[in-house]
Amino acid sequence: MYILLKPSEEKYSAKGVTITPTRNYTIEVAVENMIAKRNEMINVLQE
Repeated sequence: MYILLKPSEEKYSAKGVTITPTRNYTIEVAVENMIAKRNEMINVLQE
């Protein structure tokens, strides 16, 4: 999953790794699941 950060949310750990902001990702995860299921159904129909 890719997250678009606002400039104020850009934070890094001591190792220089980007830290995810504290937000709810319920909608993004649901959309990703729907897209994955759609792709799965398309693959099944193409077989």
